[in-house]
Amino acid sequence: MLTGFKTLQKNYAKYRCKIARRFLSWHSIEELFPNAEKLHPIPPETVATPEIKQMNCRKRPLQIDNYSLPDIYTAHLSQVIFDPKSNLIFTESGKAIEETKDVG
Repeated sequence: MLTGFKTLQKNYAKYRCKIARRFLSWHSIEELFPNAEKLHPIPPETVATPEIKQMNCRKRPLQIDNYSLPDIYTAHLSQVIFDPKSNLIFTESGKAIEETKDVG
């Protein structure tokens, strides 16, 4: 019985962050901090990728001619809480910032 509990405890610790992320209230930076200034160190750009059609990375080649960089930015926020274990940022009222969802 003790072995089963230790296994459960170990698995809980391993998947705790993934399970918790499903039940959080997610909000965008724009919604929570409408006046936050976003700094764009890398401007949005589209790059031609004609050679990717010839690559066989998967069962079928990718069918794109261009790749667009995602919107990369930083924002200075105050009155937030950072949880280093899950790489999430929360407001003081417990709302999770959506942009931190897929980091880490």
